[in-house]
Amino acid sequence: MSLDIENFHHIEDKRQLYQQTFDRLCRQYYESCQSNTPSNLNYLLTAFDSCIKKDGIFLDLAGQNANLPQPSTSDYSDFIDHYRSIGFDSQGRMIYPEDYSVYVQIKNTARSDVHASGQLQRLALLDRAITSSQIQTSISPSESLNQFITIHKSLGSSGFLLGLGQFLLTQSYSDNVIEWTVDVAHFVETGIIGFEETSIQLLRDLQCTVKKETTNVVIRISLAKLQCTELELLLHPQLWTMKKHARPVGKVVTLDETRQCSNNYGGYLTWCSLSLKAFFIHVFY
Repeated sequence: MSLDIENFHHIEDKRQLYQQTFDRLCRQYYESCQSNTPSNLNYLLTAFDSCIKKDGIFLDLAGQNANLPQPSTSDYSDFIDHYRSIGFDSQGRMIYPEDYSVYVQIKNTARSDVHASGQLQRLALLDRAITSSQIQTSISPSESLNQFITIHKSLGSSGFLLGLGQFLLTQSYSDNVIEWTVDVAHFVETGIIGFEETSIQLLRDLQCTVKKETTNVVIRISLAKLQCTELELLLHPQLWTMKKHARPVGKVVTLDETRQCSNNYGGYLTWCSLSLKAFFIHVFY
């Protein structure tokens, strides 16, 4: 009887060790995903997600999964070590298949925890970017916008760029200050590393007033200082080329505050040029 109890405790210890190891490896993998750091743990998670459930739980080691590493490589050697360390034998069979649902829960919890932790870190970076001294770079607003589009022209930022384009377009034919309200979540959930900082810096370069509400829900951006001639240069065509892939984020509203706008080309001619350009963008994009 004592041997049975001892054997039971030994098995439970092994099962717990396998689960703890799987939890640790899952967290390492999801942390690497957040930092865009390559990790060969993706092979382990890919294999686990495609387990074959027939007369037990098996990893697909027969070469049918193209996402697994090739034999005779260091990644393949690590892959073997990884799946052996979480409770699969040399043939890829799960030693304790009754724990499979526990493993699934471990993986999902690890992903949620790492995601939540990452969001808190990015939210802190966003807070710091907004509350820090409003330092404007030496480049012109249009140059800053061109650089931002070049770096962040991807599906992850397309909603923000479309919203920015809508904001600038609306401001271009309004004598009043236009305010753009954007959900904080968009700045910290784009999947683009550093987006919460570079986007705020862009808005500063565009001479926007950036503030965060105490509810931590939205960011309001009021563009009142930018000159009409500069605003015309900001109606960048690429701001509108992503309409097929995303919708503009945020809400644009008109305030009662009159915008101060002066220029070097003569008020009437500049206003005509700006309005005409805004009209063509509105119609053709």
